[in-house]
Amino acid sequence: MNDYLNHKWRNWVNEERRPQKRILREGIPRQSKKEIKTLDLEALIPQINESWGDPSNVSRQEVERLLSRVAQGGTLISKINKLNEFVNSCKGDDISRCATMASSTILSRLMALGIFSAIVYDFGASTQGFLFEVFMAAMLGADAQQVIASQQRKGGAGGDIADIVSTEQGPMSLKFFKSTEKGGGSDHIAGSVNDLLSSINQYGQPIPYLIAIKHTGGSGDVHEIAFYEFNIGANAHSTHPKAKSFLETNPIPEGMAGDVDIFAEGENWIKGTEFSLPITLLLGKTIKGHRGKGLDRPLAVLSFGSRDELQDIANNYVAQLGEDVTAIYNSLASLSTNINKYLLNSNNKTAGNQAVQDAKELARRTKKVVPTDRA
Repeated sequence: MNDYLNHKWRNWVNEERRPQKRILREGIPRQSKKEIKTLDLEALIPQINESWGDPSNVSRQEVERLLSRVAQGGTLISKINKLNEFVNSCKGDDISRCATMASSTILSRLMALGIFSAIVYDFGASTQGFLFEVFMAAMLGADAQQVIASQQRKGGAGGDIADIVSTEQGPMSLKFFKSTEKGGGSDHIAGSVNDLLSSINQYGQPIPYLIAIKHTGGSGDVHEIAFYEFNIGANAHSTHPKAKSFLETNPIPEGMAGDVDIFAEGENWIKGTEFSLPITLLLGKTIKGHRGKGLDRPLAVLSFGSRDELQDIANNYVAQLGEDVTAIYNSLASLSTNINKYLLNSNNKTAGNQAVQDAKELARRTKKVVPTDRA
């Protein structure tokens, strides 16, 4: 899985349609295309894998530092809004908002753009859901962690329906859906009734759900992602025909009905051992007993864009990078290549000598961008 995910992420940088060849401005108007110099930029590539869901893992700590420069703020709403600002701050011809950004900020945002673009466009639904979980755990930061799969066993008593949990946010179940507006999307939020009741008992609260719905145009490009947050609970004294057997097996405290009670009177949301809530709860349709609770209003909306638009944003960010920063990445890529040639090809002396020169150039360029007043 890790190799596959890493390959897909690398494709965002390396495929011809992706912005590997970057246009760098050198103090000239953007429209002066003939005077613009083109250089390669090999970005450092975070490894997309399940370790992002573990706050003690080095990979998670690295990506958390990366995202901290992109999505600052203590609350989930503020983080999503900062992410939205990041996507839109260097879009189109007006690049004034990102023209003064520090090189480190630009590089962080470039890598984050690639990560989120890969999640949205390069994977199937099940893998997208998995990556969305680890991405959100890393974006929440601190001790937020993904709940391991063995705790999420379905159908039996004692399972955990939460996908991530943290001291600040508590438990949270995540869903990443494609809107059904053009057909082919998900139309239900489903899960194990026993796992839901077990989690309500474990955490002493109805379980919050964060739902991200991708809205697409006719071409299939994602033009926005709407985030909804609400909690799902159950009435401990429900008279619903299917409630009794579940509550006898896994009784819960009073006051746990939540925003949406899976045992709501007059609703048939229990299918066997699973609950299944219509996505129309979030899309403004009238559902008995639930209209007016604000479930049809997004928590936040993330403007996104087509692959071409995201490539333009990436190019705009890179246009702000100085030649020295670009040269650092090129020297690093060349150093890595020549070291590999030296080690794997019978101690190739030519490659070894070139690696030495690459290292010297890398050191020289790095010193130029390090502030001289740093202790």
